[in-house]
Amino acid sequence: MPVSVFAVPPPKLGESPCEDIPLPHARLILAAALERDDASRWFAAFLQGLRPAEARGLTWDALDLDELTMDVSWQLKALRYNIPRDRALGFRVPKDHEVRYLVDAWHLVRPKTAAGKRIIPLVDPMPELLASWQASSPVSPYGLVWPGTGGRPKKDPEDQADWRSITVDAEIARDDRPYHLYEARHTTGTLLSSLNVPEPVIIRIMGHSSMISTKAYIHVSLDESRLALEQVSTKLLEIA
Repeated sequence: MPVSVFAVPPPKLGESPCEDIPLPHARLILAAALERDDASRWFAAFLQGLRPAEARGLTWDALDLDELTMDVSWQLKALRYNIPRDRALGFRVPKDHEVRYLVDAWHLVRPKTAAGKRIIPLVDPMPELLASWQASSPVSPYGLVWPGTGGRPKKDPEDQADWRSITVDAEIARDDRPYHLYEARHTTGTLLSSLNVPEPVIIRIMGHSSMISTKAYIHVSLDESRLALEQVSTKLLEIA
């Protein structure tokens, strides 16, 4: 009996318990997402493998709709104050990280490493979805692509609630629990692996790093990443 390409081993100690979303259900989620103005947000979760905090921290100046690339080097995070509620005394910035202040405790944060600087190709239908969203999206004074209420940084519970509403519209769920937004990213990784995409390319797209593979993935070309994601797009969008 052939083994499903979506079968994944149990998580190792310290790893996320999240799993991937089976391809038929992923397609139903994307079909439901197309009924929303912000469809690009949910397609990005699958096609770019974005972490939720990366999507919520994405800014329009990080997109190049001519070169068809997305810079996902930054994540949205609320940093703690050095002294509670006393902004004048600054925030607790993680060691070896760069930060860009937005509002209140919200910052864009990235590590000062090669792994923290990540360019991902945009493949169909992302360019069209993003262009459509740019024309109709709420104005954000911080330049956020997918902002929350009033153009402010979108909080994780709000993001998760929107995701849950899409899975309800898609009328799908796992037997024991609903699908988690982060599992869209797991689906990207599983599809890349099942398509026999070379490991260095997967690492570059997913933004992982390790002592063994860091040197390899830094030299992977953008063209190789684009070809890999085009294959993912074809799999996700083809008629079952």
